[in-house]
Amino acid sequence: LNNTPLPTFLILLVSLLSQSFASSETAPQQGKSQAEAVLTSLPEHDNIRRNATDVARVGNVDVATTADGRKVGFCHLAVMMPFSQIPPGAPGRVPLPHGYESAFAASLAAHHLNTGDGVVVPEVKGLDGRCDVRFTVELFDTELSQSRAVEETIGLLGRDVRGGGDRDRPRPSAFLGNTRSAVSLATSVITGLAGYPQLSPISVSSQLDDKSQHPLFGRVIPSSDGHAFPIVKFFREELNVRHLGIVHNNDGYGNAYARAVLKAAQEHAPDMTVKFIDIPVNAAPEDYEGAVRFLKSTQFRHFFGAVLYFNYEPLMEEAYRQGVAGTGVHNWMFSTSIERAMRGRYERDSPLHLATRGASMINVMGGKPGTPAKDAFELSWAELNNARDVEYVASKLPRHEDDPDYDSAAFVGDAFFDAKGGTVGPFVYDIAVSLGLAACAAAEENGGGEPSFDGPLHFQKVLETRFNGVTGRIVFEEGTGNRDPTSALFVLLNMVEDPNATDSDGNNPTLVDIVQTRPYIFEDGQWANMAPFLFNDGTGMVPPDLPEASVDWNYIGGALRAVGLALSSAIMALSVGFSAWTEYNRSSHVVRASQPIFLHIICFGVFLMGATIVPLSFDDEATSARDCSIACKGCSIACMSVPWLLCIGFATAFSALLSKTWRTNKIFHNPRMRRIKVTPLDVMIPLFASLAVNALVLSLWTSLSPLQWKREVVDVDEFDRVINSHGSCKSVFYLPYVIVLVVVNIGVLMFAVHQAYIARSISTEFAESEYIAKALAVTMLVCLIAIPVMIIVTDEPRAYFFVMTSIITVLCVSLLLFIFVPKVVFHRDKNRDKGQSAVRGFVKRTFTREINASMASVES
Repeated sequence: LNNTPLPTFLILLVSLLSQSFASSETAPQQGKSQAEAVLTSLPEHDNIRRNATDVARVGNVDVATTADGRKVGFCHLAVMMPFSQIPPGAPGRVPLPHGYESAFAASLAAHHLNTGDGVVVPEVKGLDGRCDVRFTVELFDTELSQSRAVEETIGLLGRDVRGGGDRDRPRPSAFLGNTRSAVSLATSVITGLAGYPQLSPISVSSQLDDKSQHPLFGRVIPSSDGHAFPIVKFFREELNVRHLGIVHNNDGYGNAYARAVLKAAQEHAPDMTVKFIDIPVNAAPEDYEGAVRFLKSTQFRHFFGAVLYFNYEPLMEEAYRQGVAGTGVHNWMFSTSIERAMRGRYERDSPLHLATRGASMINVMGGKPGTPAKDAFELSWAELNNARDVEYVASKLPRHEDDPDYDSAAFVGDAFFDAKGGTVGPFVYDIAVSLGLAACAAAEENGGGEPSFDGPLHFQKVLETRFNGVTGRIVFEEGTGNRDPTSALFVLLNMVEDPNATDSDGNNPTLVDIVQTRPYIFEDGQWANMAPFLFNDGTGMVPPDLPEASVDWNYIGGALRAVGLALSSAIMALSVGFSAWTEYNRSSHVVRASQPIFLHIICFGVFLMGATIVPLSFDDEATSARDCSIACKGCSIACMSVPWLLCIGFATAFSALLSKTWRTNKIFHNPRMRRIKVTPLDVMIPLFASLAVNALVLSLWTSLSPLQWKREVVDVDEFDRVINSHGSCKSVFYLPYVIVLVVVNIGVLMFAVHQAYIARSISTEFAESEYIAKALAVTMLVCLIAIPVMIIVTDEPRAYFFVMTSIITVLCVSLLLFIFVPKVVFHRDKNRDKGQSAVRGFVKRTFTREINASMASVES
């Protein structure tokens, strides 16, 4: 049969039988035995091409003429995917699942196209009856290598097509691949120039959007720009992260990913800061060390990695060593390119175990479970697990002459089929269906007697294709050939420890199983939470995106506040004590001479000034809250209390001192030395006037522009976070009120100094002129020094409180001591002198009586 044409009746019989079998509308039978093949159309059409009487290359199609004269167009799909690789440092070649998933998915799609089986995609139903194009598949191993992929591409395009060429090695009509963006970037330039469409399942680099370089490239996955949007949206909206670090490969894939995330952040999260660092694909230890050191220097807690799977382990081990992974406070997310590295077991408490736990990976979903297309695909995929189909696909697998002992088919087993197409299989199926439907549409539009088309027309029809595929609604963007991001589904895979894992003895294993959960799905532009997301610390608490800032709130502090309140208490106690002493000794000559009512008024004024320290010690630390609903309201009341207590107390004390001295001067500086009567009420006019003016100004201030507690930012760190802040009392129009109060009270003080100077020659017993002058001198000195100092330290809460407390203490204590201590001493001395005089009198009288008695006895 391989060397001679089949008889016409036999070809017709085989064709009718195959079409009858394929056009049945039933779903794939679930009772098939392992020996019953599914991919029957593929070997059949291999034979038809091989045994055709003539094969001519028309455009991008091999048109075969069968023995009965029927013309069949063959669209040969070149599946260029990574089936194996020799990783750096590995002892030998290892299989890569993406290639095998693509092989079976492309073969299944080609079979459904050839037989018009619409079980997965309804648009395919009856396609074999209305389209004379059939599909065959050839597999090539790119080994994740650009050079290898370019070599294979050039070899394919260089196949001889003269006279039909080698019928077992035809030139392709379209290319399906690759996974790695760097490989797709290299090959799509060649395929585009040669006029062949190339569709990729998972190459995401936005560089592939450049149609001047990649004119016939498309993909059934959004570009990195499309991936970046859900990534940024997840970090910003779901985790409330505003600082994101990115590490990526320095290749087309990694660079495009980093740029896309940065662009998406600028457009959709303008308040997000993104910093990134690159590493070579074949990175050395120093490359990892430098990249992680940079990430650590950012102080960020959330990172995204767009690196290849063999970069994952050395990267995360270095991240663990430098303390930016496995700490419980850092969160890592990766692109799907590290999928292989995030499956399997880890040694318990090893750096990789601790760093991987809680990590996540964003991936485009290969279909949503429960949809008709997804369910039908998985059933059809399971049916491929039979000896004949496995043998057929295995015969197509790439061979490696440099490694004859490598068994290409060993990877295909029950576990492979249990994965239900894996990550890439559903996308490859949709690619093959897109190319198939587009091929038939192009052949129909091209017309003529032969089913043919060229590459540009074929690609244009791909972009026009619309159908519900395994991975969702397939819609291509006209300008880029990318899949419309709104039609794709994304899933976030969370890497967590398997809590049910045990060793053979039922104990906790020394090896930890890391399993994948699906806590989030991105659909229709929104993330939907489906299950708990566990972070590195094993909880669902989102780590803060930055370390907690060390903030200097410039509180007064407990120690300084305690000192101030102690001084306030001492002042008030002294005031009360001296007032009590005055009342107790009211009948004393020295107290009566000093006019008790004025002494009481002075004590009251000093008491008020001492009480000023209490509200002065208030800040939002003392109120245990920094929100203005509580703290600022209480502190604002305290703010306005300070000038009231201080000014009223000052005016009371020094106006009383003024009135007292003025009364004494009126009595003793009487030129005519005539008797005059000066009542306390007569000389209280300055006191009442001073108090009235102070109360009026303070009332206006409180009503019109009261002091309000405000906390202001003094300094911020590199992330615009507050690191230095202070709270203080602020008023918009405070200056006029302060000026009036200062002028009034300093005026009272100056007038009191003047009166004290006039009374300097009066006896201390009556006017205490010397001590009043000293008290007023101290007050003047303190005011002259204090006012400028207070202005300087206004914005330093601790210094301001210390200065104000010191000033009030000096004023109050000096006034009390200078006024009352001399009186206490004088009163004590007077009492002592009276006692001594009484003793001398008693002794003198007794001695006189004794002398007189003696003299009388002598005379007698």
